[in-house]
Amino acid sequence: MDYLKNGGDFHKYDHIRSVRMYGEHARKVRFSIVIPTYRRADLLEKSLRSALNQKMVTDFEIVVADNDDQPAVENDTFQLIRELADSRIVYYRNEKNIGIYGNTLRAARLARGKYVILLNDDDLLHPYYLYVMNCFIHKYGFYGVMGTIPSEFTTEPVIKEIHGGISAFSITQEGFFTGCCVTSPGFLYPKEILETIYNAHEELLMGDQIIQYKALKKYQLILVDYPLAFYRIGVNETMRDEVAADMMFHMCKLKSQISRHHIILWLYMLLFRKNCYQQYVTSSAKFWHKEHLIPVVLHRLHCKYNGENSIKQLVAERIFSYLQYRFSKKRDVFYI
Repeated sequence: MDYLKNGGDFHKYDHIRSVRMYGEHARKVRFSIVIPTYRRADLLEKSLRSALNQKMVTDFEIVVADNDDQPAVENDTFQLIRELADSRIVYYRNEKNIGIYGNTLRAARLARGKYVILLNDDDLLHPYYLYVMNCFIHKYGFYGVMGTIPSEFTTEPVIKEIHGGISAFSITQEGFFTGCCVTSPGFLYPKEILETIYNAHEELLMGDQIIQYKALKKYQLILVDYPLAFYRIGVNETMRDEVAADMMFHMCKLKSQISRHHIILWLYMLLFRKNCYQQYVTSSAKFWHKEHLIPVVLHRLHCKYNGENSIKQLVAERIFSYLQYRFSKKRDVFYI
């Protein structure tokens, strides 16, 4: 599979209408926080409140794209939007369910802001998210994808007060290979580059990684080194075993494709491909508390699990750690 292919059907769902049911777009707005959603108004309310509670920045709209195509007009999501009664919210409902990826793309295309920010309907933003991002855009003229370090939570996030400066840095191709990336909630980019970076593989839920890598190659991929967006663990599609296994499998294959265009990474994969797969799958499965998937995914990758303490595995991990140190250092560091 060519994970980085261009093309695909960017206009696949153009024939399916999204009906605006609440609110109006401002004539001109700088930021659009887009929230694709489907039948979980209780979680959506928390996401919306975190978006509405932005400090220091008022030039933004919130675009909610509802994939619930049930005939009833007064579904729970619509009732929530009406109860919030905030003029910054614009609510659309799709006439037909177009899937997770289709709805995310639709939400972004409905946005009117210069910059689009993705917020999943179960995730949250820091109160100073827009302020910090706006500072970096103004001061350094970032153009590309910008996001934050991941901060996970299960019930309530730990929201840190901002003290002192916040740094951001450009992620390199090598740094991306060794695991440096941004988190999907709080994903920010100029709307005008959407078609050039979007993931042409709708079926892959790790498509945000493809988008990041495309942005890195075409523009910039910027990591703000502070937890400004919060990812909820346990109430999302990736918690299903088959989905988590697919994501790990395809991420390994994406790493392999990336390595073909870099001599050092190519040599590393030539010598330690299976060890690299084992390291990534093992660490990812432990993060998701799905260690039982390790042999399943490695079998799909035609790898035999050799144990974490085998000599070759330890050598591979030491070299990988060096590459991570060498290429993931904070280059092009900026501060607000």
